[in-house]
Amino acid sequence: MVSVVRFCIVGLFVFAGIPCAAPAQDSTSVFVTGDCSRRGPTPDLTTVVGAPDTAPVLQGRPPKTPRFALRDFYRGRVVVAFVVDARGRVERSTAVVLESTDPRLSEWVCAQVVTLHFRPAVLGGASVRAQAAMPFQFTTIVPGRR
Repeated sequence: MVSVVRFCIVGLFVFAGIPCAAPAQDSTSVFVTGDCSRRGPTPDLTTVVGAPDTAPVLQGRPPKTPRFALRDFYRGRVVVAFVVDARGRVERSTAVVLESTDPRLSEWVCAQVVTLHFRPAVLGGASVRAQAAMPFQFTTIVPGRR
């Protein structure tokens, strides 16, 4: 039987100048949140100056679905925050998982988000750095099953 995978980047939210730190996590949590780079403390995502006139916009195709998400009835969600620079590139050191339902998805999203390219945010006609958050939603559907 062939599985159909629905992978959505649900939207892109811009948080210019609004604190967006990773939530505290207790030791019993199965969710993986925090700094994607794992090099020291969570980066300060509040350094973006001003609110852009237009938000960064994803260009090109989203990444391919990870192999482990191709199994029957898989569901997962990761929300990652990051800064998009004035050239439309994600600044690696700023990527932070805010919410996740699967540690493997967190790892995958952290690796993939830095490969994405965006049309940068614009403020006063000029490209600027902007903070954004992007949800990744995964759902595998097996035709004929509910």
